[in-house]
Amino acid sequence: MSRLDGVIILGADGRPIIQSHFRSSNHALALAHIDFYNHASSSSSSSSSALPLLWVPGVPSASPTTHADGGEDDEEVAEGTVVRIGNGKQRELDWQEALADQGAALAHIKHGSLTFLCPVSAEINPMLPLTFLRALLSLLAIYCGGLAQVNEHSIREHFDVVYQILEETLDDGWPLFTEPNALQDLIITQSWLDRVTKVVNATGLTSAPSPQLNELSPIPWRRANVYHRNQEFYADVVDSLEGTLDAPHHSHRPLILDLYTRLSCRSKLSGNPEVSLTLSANASSLLTDAALHPCVRHRKWVKDRIFSFVPPDGPFELANFRVGEPLALPFGSAQDSARRSKSGLLQMPNAGNGWERDVPFLVQSSFEVKPMETRSGGGGSSRHGSQVDFSISIQSRLPGSTAIENIVVSVGLGAGAHSVDAVASGGGTGTSTTTGSGTPTAGQNQPISLSSTQSSSALKTVTDALSTTVAALGTASVGAAANKSGAWVLDHGTRTLKWEIPRLSSGAERPALLKGSFITADSPPRIAAAVRTTFSIPMHSLSNVRVNSVHIAGEGGPGFKVFKGIRNVVEGDLEWRRF
Repeated sequence: MSRLDGVIILGADGRPIIQSHFRSSNHALALAHIDFYNHASSSSSSSSSALPLLWVPGVPSASPTTHADGGEDDEEVAEGTVVRIGNGKQRELDWQEALADQGAALAHIKHGSLTFLCPVSAEINPMLPLTFLRALLSLLAIYCGGLAQVNEHSIREHFDVVYQILEETLDDGWPLFTEPNALQDLIITQSWLDRVTKVVNATGLTSAPSPQLNELSPIPWRRANVYHRNQEFYADVVDSLEGTLDAPHHSHRPLILDLYTRLSCRSKLSGNPEVSLTLSANASSLLTDAALHPCVRHRKWVKDRIFSFVPPDGPFELANFRVGEPLALPFGSAQDSARRSKSGLLQMPNAGNGWERDVPFLVQSSFEVKPMETRSGGGGSSRHGSQVDFSISIQSRLPGSTAIENIVVSVGLGAGAHSVDAVASGGGTGTSTTTGSGTPTAGQNQPISLSSTQSSSALKTVTDALSTTVAALGTASVGAAANKSGAWVLDHGTRTLKWEIPRLSSGAERPALLKGSFITADSPPRIAAAVRTTFSIPMHSLSNVRVNSVHIAGEGGPGFKVFKGIRNVVEGDLEWRRF
């Protein structure tokens, strides 16, 4: 495994807020990556359209090596080089030719107005820097109090803690501590000091004790000396439907559609408990491509299909799976895999893995472009633009009283879009995520708790992302008063229209409809080719995989009673092609 060069966190203006220690002594390397990313993001229609991995040409290696030679003086020197004599013999190739062949990869992710950069100058699995950045974002969310609180203000306010996290998670380019429990033993936050101060004031002591590092646990994923007054263990089976559906004239045929299942758990158990968890009988035949948490005893899982583990303290993901086989379109010769219709168009045969039947709703969208021209007073210069009339409808396909919740519909309108006016109607029941003043609030879409509404550290589900979506928009235009049809908001940074529907009931109701218009200066209009939808369905399952039993060693004995909570949840992220 190769090393990473470092990590840089950029603010909304593209300037660095904080960066980790870089392997290279050349301070200009980090600036070169920052400048290249800012140029790439400004050249594209939106910063989110930049590829997650960029190639930065002309950047030398982060750990350049100089060849001091104490050998033969008559060694051949390549033509075009400059030889300098010092303590030894050092070769310096022509810089223009050398840099033409050099370069580095730049992995990046975005969260709200923040951008996380990770330069890589050595050959490496591209998933490593991307996965590390996601893990870093999750750690910051834990220390900041949730994903919605990870923003530019919190990074600047808790600069010292963030820098400690960077130094502990990335040791000279090697990913080191990424387990939250291990970091909590190493990094003492201000909240801990505040609690100590309160104790000092209550007891009348003259000074607070100096903070001491906690005893490091021999188990990397679990803190030492964990104690909880109430013993609790919760498990969610979360089915995630992800994919892309074709345009309406192709009957919304799935292009990519897969179902993933993850076991999201939250442990509040004292000591080092031994936990055994089993799934329903159909899990062995359905679940493939398992990704297990390091706490799981792999041999026990392979042999008996039992999760045997000492859990981390707090929320964690026990395992991730793919359900069934991936969607396989029949590629091959035109005669074998396709046929031509009477109009001569190439048609793909019906193919799929069955999950297209579980898409819970149908999305229809239309965008009608009307060219327009405006002239300034006195017959002067004219400006060309277009008015776009649009409509987006969502019809539930679920039977009975099953409701879809926290639906977010997103579509990019293009960099030149402005003057958006829309009205939402129809749909299900519930309350909107906007206040009476029309400004989004982050606290109204709370993550679903496994225990009760009093749990503030609930597991991360799709509702975390939905709450963060509006909270991180920054300057935005908000329309549609709070009603059952939801509310829409225009993000001025990305020119993305977002429509949130709190609840959509069965297909017997009238479809939810967002209808309106906007003006665009783009010629031609650069409307996104797909409409993106995210959603959740509580207390529902697509895979029918359920937790069969949870056993904790020693439970039932005197003074040791454990409360257990089990739940199934469905979430989804689907793109609907418009043409």
